[in-house]
This record gives sequence, C-alpha cells and structure tokens, in this order.
Amino acid sequence: MKQFIIVLTTLFSLFAVGCSAKRSETTQRLTLGRNFTSSVLNPMYFSAKAHDYFADYDLTVNVSAVDNSTDVESLGARKIDALYYGFIKQIVSAAGGADIKIYAGNLSGGMAVVAHKSVADDVRNPVNWKGRNIGVSLYGQSDMVAKNLVINQMHWDYEKDVSFKYFNDQEALISNVAKHSLDIGIIGPSYVENAKSQGLVYLYPAVNLYPEYVCCRQSANAASLAENREAFVSFLKAQIRGYKDYVTDEKSTTAIIAKEIQQDESFVTWNVYDPATNEGTTYNPDPNFNNSVPFYDIMLLSGYVTAENPVPIEHIYDISLYADALQSVIAQFPSDPFYKAMWDYFVSHNDAYPGFYEAYPAYL
Repeated sequence: MKQFIIVLTTLFSLFAVGCSAKRSETTQRLTLGRNFTSSVLNPMYFSAKAHDYFADYDLTVNVSAVDNSTDVESLGARKIDALYYGFIKQIVSAAGGADIKIYAGNLSGGMAVVAHKSVADDVRNPVNWKGRNIGVSLYGQSDMVAKNLVINQMHWDYEKDVSFKYFNDQEALISNVAKHSLDIGIIGPSYVENAKSQGLVYLYPAVNLYPEYVCCRQSANAASLAENREAFVSFLKAQIRGYKDYVTDEKSTTAIIAKEIQQDESFVTWNVYDPATNEGTTYNPDPNFNNSVPFYDIMLLSGYVTAENPVPIEHIYDISLYADALQSVIAQFPSDPFYKAMWDYFVSHNDAYPGFYEAYPAYL
C-alpha cells in the first residue's frame, strides 16, 4: 500500500464517528482503534460512516487513536473494542492466548514482485525460484505469500531450496535487489516506481502467486465481542452496505474516502480502484477463513508463533458474526442480488471452518 502520513491535528475532529444527528438516540456503542498514520484504508467503514448506516442499526462508533507499537496490546487489554487493520500481529498474539478474535475481513492483495534484471526473465516463472535469494518484509504478507508458494505450491523446503532475507525497510530491500544481493523482492505498490528507477524489473502483482491472499482482517477484543455481539453485528451490517457502495459507486466512494483521509481523489483512485497501480488490492468485509488457514500454518512452521500449545485458528476466528450480519442485510433487502452474491462468496471462502455446513445448511 502507498505509504503516507496524515497530519493528526486535521483528523481529530473526525473521531466522533457514526451519525451525529442520531448519536444520542443509539443504544449500542463500540470503540474503534484507528492509526491515523497507517496507509491501510477501509472503504466499507468510510462509506458506512458517511451514509449514516451505523445509526440505521442503532450503533455509535467512537474512535480512539492508536499506533503500531500499542494497537494490538490495547485491543487485548480492552482499551479499544476493535481494529480494522493488521493480521499477523493479531494472529500471533491470539495464538499465544491473548484475548483477541478475528471476525471479519478488510483488505486483500496489494504487493508487487520485482527482480534483478539479470534473472528477471527466468524468475518470471516461479518454478525457477528454486535456489534464489528472496527478500520479504518481516512480519509481512510478502513473507506469507512467498512461503505459501514455496511450501504449498512448489512443495520445496523453505529453509534449503530457497534463501529468505527479512527486512523492516522496503527501501533497503529494493537496494539489495539492485545490488543483486537478492534475486527477487516483494514490495508495496508505492515502492514500484522507485524500484524501477534503480533498475529492478517489475514482474507482476503478488496476487498472481496467490489470488485473493488475505491481508488486513478486522479484529476484536474477545470479551467485548462476547458481551457486545449485537453491536458488532450492527457494525458489520453497516459495512456490508458500505461494501456495496465501494463496488457499485466508485465516484461517490472515491470522494468519501478522499474527504475522510484528507487526500486528493487521484490518490484514492491510485490506491483503491486502479488495477494498474494498486497491485491487486481489493476490499471485502468477508472473513475469508479458507485463505487464512495456509498463512497460519506458515506462521506455525516458520516460528512466528512461539507458544508451546498454540490456539487453533478456528478458535481465533469467529465467522458467525459476519454470517449473522449478512443474513440480516439479505432479509432487509430481499430483492437485491448483490447481497445474495456476497453469501455465495462467504460460502466459497469460509466453508473450511469446522462445522460450517451444519451451521449454515443451504441457507439461500
């Protein structure tokens, strides 16, 4: 995702989220943690806020500013109820026993594969990655995507058949590919032009290696989720309607996002809608449990999760809130095929969850 810094003082006025005119009438409350320096967007949330969908479901969403050093800890300690960004940190914390649940989705895709010019033609085919040096971000989706390719698709030994190098700084990763200390790198969209300027060859979006690979998920404090289930379902109902806006009304949604993050509409188009620049980035509130399982297995295998008895992923995820929210929206708009198509997607992307077909037998 394109990196940017938003001046905090220009956004403090946005902390009161939901419908201000109806705010005093709502009986449900949630506190959402937002990192205003993060590049991660949530068009469904922004649209729901702009259209007062939260108030339609008797919900007020308050916002508390967080940062990368405290966000997951704040979630586990119940200083906030929910986050809409992040994935690996939440999973690792929950696997170790932290009071955190994943209950919905947000962002998928959004990385690019680049290579040193001397090997670019060869490694364009990932079959030829064997024996190569691969640069990825530590605790990043790039590591998950690359290891999924190596382990689950190629069936190679990730410690012997390739060499992974880990970076906290994507500029350093690019520099190492340029020096040919690395053959291949996986980077964010905003770094592609810089990589090209240093002589790297752009290969393709990382979604070519793993379509719809999960990135940021929506997470909650588990105790709050249990105690405020109706509020979380309302939160998702509003976002489901916001998702329809994001998919079907690009012009209005672009304007909404631009206003929310205080950026030009061209910036939003570049990051959210233009497939030529966003590297396969898509947004969807669906939990996508099925595509999360391989990444959890990789975290276990490669030492991200260090707990002696890690919590199974089906106990970290709770897909039932999204199912309840989507069923409710379908009932509210029974003639709208868009929401019924969302249910089909839910089935195809979550049916590996234990007991899925017993819980949702031929719902539609």
